[in-house]
Parts: sequence; C-alpha cells; structure tokens
Amino acid sequence: MTNPGTSTGRIPANVSVKARATVTAGFANDVEAVNQYADVNGPTGRTVVRLRDNGIAPTVIELNMEAVRALRHAGIDAIYGDATRPETLAAVSIATAGALILGSAGMANSTEVIRMARGLNPEIRVLARAPYLRDIPSLKDAGANAVYSGEGEVALAFIEDILDSLGATPEQIDRERERAHRELFGEA
Repeated sequence: MTNPGTSTGRIPANVSVKARATVTAGFANDVEAVNQYADVNGPTGRTVVRLRDNGIAPTVIELNMEAVRALRHAGIDAIYGDATRPETLAAVSIATAGALILGSAGMANSTEVIRMARGLNPEIRVLARAPYLRDIPSLKDAGANAVYSGEGEVALAFIEDILDSLGATPEQIDRERERAHRELFGEA
C-alpha cells in the first residue's frame, strides 16, 4: 500500500512529527509532541513509534529521567522536560512540528499544552487522548483536531462485533458505526 503523493509509500522526508511517551510503569506526566514519537511500554506508544518505519523519528518530552535514558538507549530522541513549559516545547521545535500527540488519558494541564502549542504553531495537528467521553469537549475547545477516548472506542468495537456476529452486512456495520460515532464523539 502506498502513501498518496509518494511513489515509495513512505512519508515524505519533510514531514515532521514530535511526541512524548511513558516508558516506565510509573506515572510519568505523559505528553507527546509529534515532530516524531514513542512510548515503549504502552500500546499507544508502541503503535505510534512504528512511524519510524515510515522515516519519522520521534522526539519525546518526558518528566521521568529514567524514561528519557531508556528512550535514548532505544535510539529514540528524548528530552527531559515539562510540556507545559514554553522552553520545553521550543526545545522540541514545536513551532515547526507537524503534529502534537497527548497520549496519556487524564494528563494534567493538557488543554494548556494544546493552547500553547497552537500559539507557537497554528498549523500543528493535535491529537489527544481523553479518559472519558465527557472530557472531549474541553480538549476540542482548546484546539485539538481529534480526541480519542477508550470509553468510546470500546463502545464502537462492541457495536461492530455484535453486528458482525449477527450477520450484518458491511454497509449496515458502517452505518451503525457512523451513527454511534456521531452520538459518542459528536462527529461523523
């Protein structure tokens, strides 16, 4: 499968991504600024770090120094810092980053980080994770392009699974997925 606009299927070299990850079992304050990304322990980070397979090297902002060391040891660019601080966002070149990922559900001050990143880079794509559906509006109001909630994603998976097991057509499943998505997330 090729990436539209490229002949190789790889993301163009000028695409910039930054992110932050949790690499330990502790409660590191989890922000991801995508000019590149990683989270070595959690499923979100392990999945996003695969962007490396497309030539996108993550830069991780981490408050846990052990996590920074582990990320660096794994060959992932990481800095020790607090994403709520303008100098930290500047250090990861957020002003030229293609995206910002807030990958920790319930991260304190995530709306502040989104607003600050938007102030430094109005064109940045912001992806955020919300612990509950009720948290989505504040993240969107702060400037997130897309917000994902485990609570909502599980509901969608249940709908798809039960319809599929009952023999629903792909069209019926798509229609119900779209309806549920609108009701849960307020969008199609």
